[in-house]
Amino acid sequence: MVLPSKTNPVHRPVYHPTTPHKPVHTPIHKPASHPPHKPSHPTSTTPKKPVPPQSKLRDFFYKQWKKYRIKILVLIILILSWFIFRALILEFIQQYPLLWGAYSHVQTQIISKTLLGLFYYSFLSSLFFIFLPIELIFLFYSTLDHPTYAVVLIVIIGNLFGLIFNYITGRILGKSILRYFMKNKFETFHKLVLKYGGLILFLGNVVIFPIEPASLVYGAARYPFRKFLWYSLSGKILKFLLLIFGKTYLVARFFG
Repeated sequence: MVLPSKTNPVHRPVYHPTTPHKPVHTPIHKPASHPPHKPSHPTSTTPKKPVPPQSKLRDFFYKQWKKYRIKILVLIILILSWFIFRALILEFIQQYPLLWGAYSHVQTQIISKTLLGLFYYSFLSSLFFIFLPIELIFLFYSTLDHPTYAVVLIVIIGNLFGLIFNYITGRILGKSILRYFMKNKFETFHKLVLKYGGLILFLGNVVIFPIEPASLVYGAARYPFRKFLWYSLSGKILKFLLLIFGKTYLVARFFG
C-alpha cells in the first residue's frame, strides 16, 4: 500500500483490497463559494443632479425644430410666394370691388404715413402668416411729427389685436392640427406651455422672437386668455419704451 503524498493533497491514490492494481481516487470536497453579500439598501448613494427647467425647455424646442423644420421651410416658401406672385394676387382681388376697396384704403393710409396706417401696419405685422419688421416702422414713425405717446399706444394696440387674432385662430383650429402632428406629445407640450408660458410670452414680446406663430400655439394649447393678454401687453410696453429710450440716447449721444 502506497501512503498519500504530502506534496499532492488534492488526489491521494488508495488501493482497494479487492482490486489491488486499480487505484481509486477520493476527491477532497472544497467548501462551496458564496457570492459576497450585498445589502438591499445601499448605505451611501450619490444624489442625481436635477436638470434645470431652462435646459428641458431648450431641448424640447430643439427637438420640435428638428422634427418640423421641413414644414417651417414650406411655410416660409409660401410667404415668399406672395412677393413673387403679388401681381397675380392683386389682379384676382380687383375682380371683387369690396376686397379691392379695402386693400386700396389700407395701402393709401400706409403710404400716407398716417396714424391709422400705423395701426394697419402694426396689426398686419403681428399676424402669424405675415412677417414685417414692426420695430423699424415704429422707429421711423417716431421721427415724424406724430406725438410719441400716440405712436407707442397705436403700435401696442395694433400688435395686440393681431396676437389676439392668432390666439383665437389657434384655439379654434390649432388643437386638432397640433394633435395630428404631435400625436402623444401634445399633452406634454400643453403642460410645458402652462408652466413656462408666461415667461416665454413676456420675453418673446420684448426681444426679436417669432411670437406671432407662437401665439397660434398658445391658443391651440388652451392657454388662459387673460394671462396671454397680460404677458403680451407687458412685454410690448417694455419693448417699445426701450426702443424710445434707446433712440433718444443714441440721438443725444451722437447727434446732440
